[in-house]
Amino acid sequence: YHRLLLESALLGCLQQDQSVGVLMGSGRYLISLDPRARSLLLRHFPGQSLHKVPGLILQTINRQGANRRPFIMQSDKQQLCGAFESQGSEWLLKIWEENGAFPHEELAALGLTKRQIEVLFWVEQGKTNGEVALILAISSRTVQKHLEHIYRIIGVENRLAAIVFCRNIRQKKRIESAAKATP
Repeated sequence: YHRLLLESALLGCLQQDQSVGVLMGSGRYLISLDPRARSLLLRHFPGQSLHKVPGLILQTINRQGANRRPFIMQSDKQQLCGAFESQGSEWLLKIWEENGAFPHEELAALGLTKRQIEVLFWVEQGKTNGEVALILAISSRTVQKHLEHIYRIIGVENRLAAIVFCRNIRQKKRIESAAKATP
């Protein structure tokens, strides 16, 4: 049964053209994981047991409660992203890596404040104004005002354009990094 679930999850991930790792577990213990998930866990959580879910992932999942939305764990160079699905006491976790961290420095250089960058980060992750307000412990109206200022500073007109703007910066950084790495 577990093998069948794992294989169907993997097939779905491969059809989406993502290099996704799949883990299955119950509670805080891992039942099975594929080679990609093993590699990602070893890279992002060196020295931790592969029999338990890493504490940071568990905290992120528990913080989200019943929503079970996708999560992102930010590091300096890369993001570990995941999507959690629960079925009774068992769960399935798909994890993948996105190169190029959120462009904090580039946005700060454009004149955005630390709080505006935080707001934009959560907006890029697909959060609504209300969700951003809850995460940052501010009002929805304050989030809206921050977004108005952000749009004006980066020269866009709406939320989608701001997200595209951030992703373009990230893509540009990836291309520059690849050019530097190529002899």
